[in-house]
Amino acid sequence: MGRLTKAIEMKRKKLEELKEIVEDVRKAEEDWHARREPRDCGITVHPGIGCDLGCVYCYIADMGFPTDKVEPYPLSGPELALALMLNPNVAPGPTGTYVAVGSVTEPFHPLLLDKTFEYLKWLKYLGNYTQMSFKMVFPERRLNEFLESSERRLSVLVSVSSLRRARELEPRLPPVEKRFELAKKIKDGGKGVAVFIRPIIPGITDKESKELLELASSYGLEDVVLGGLRVTQRIMKNLRSLGVSLEGRLRRLPRGREQVYVYTRDLRDKIAREAESLGMRVLYTACDANARHHGEVCWDSCIFERELCERLPPVDPRDLREGVEMLGGKLVSFELKEPVLKVEAEGLKKNAGWIIQMAYRRQVILKVGGRTFYYK
Repeated sequence: MGRLTKAIEMKRKKLEELKEIVEDVRKAEEDWHARREPRDCGITVHPGIGCDLGCVYCYIADMGFPTDKVEPYPLSGPELALALMLNPNVAPGPTGTYVAVGSVTEPFHPLLLDKTFEYLKWLKYLGNYTQMSFKMVFPERRLNEFLESSERRLSVLVSVSSLRRARELEPRLPPVEKRFELAKKIKDGGKGVAVFIRPIIPGITDKESKELLELASSYGLEDVVLGGLRVTQRIMKNLRSLGVSLEGRLRRLPRGREQVYVYTRDLRDKIAREAESLGMRVLYTACDANARHHGEVCWDSCIFERELCERLPPVDPRDLREGVEMLGGKLVSFELKEPVLKVEAEGLKKNAGWIIQMAYRRQVILKVGGRTFYYK
């Protein structure tokens, strides 16, 4: 059985098992996790709603999430797993969809810790390659519980943006040293760990990046993921009050709650050079880190390092044909030009492309009935 057919068959099996376990199937069916599309790097899972940590660069308020309270997500672990398996865009297992935990809340928030551990346990049951990022820390007495609840090669990102001005930017977060201490213990426990420098704030992060990297290296942290910065009108005002200038780094000013990317490529390159000088491995995206920590590469990896395309998993024509049939269609043709896989088929829905994309770890372009779908 090939990568695609294995993912589809495993989805069928897990769906049957979970429907026997979960009492209120409708609750899972009606949940957001059961219907939304992934991003190109996978599906995000939310152990909570809202965040009260008050980081000045945070955009969740502009997305409509509360910032004065934090509540655990209403689904149980089995219900979340079922919602994901009901999602036609998501497949389980090591050839299934990447999963990211903690994108719009802090998974190690004291009010969310139990829910986060529960979700990690059920993601482990699904077998997906999973990643999480954190800024808070939890008591050492719960370390073994965390290590046992999560899948063996969980990818963990410890998020930092500043060392000397962290208190101004992140008023309710623990010091960077405390985060690195926990990250080291997690790494020593067998998980993949990287320092996630995000956001990169011009005039702050880049000025202290070498010191920040040297500190991370002293804790035995060897991987670095370089993030970016998005701003809204509110975030720009917050940063301006701290003396941060974004002049020349915006293609246009944001309108209201709209998020606009800030140009930081020059700063990323500078930090990358500093990291490499310390013998650290630079990973340019969180998706790349998830792939590498699980012993593989994906299209994000080889976009930045073309030689890595040689390590992408093979595309078996028979597996692709049979997989397309299992998804309800018929394969017409395909073309592989690394790292892009173009597939033409009959009778497929758009969601099939997400399954194919993750099974082969390549950017997929799907053509069905005169329509072309891109998965980004």
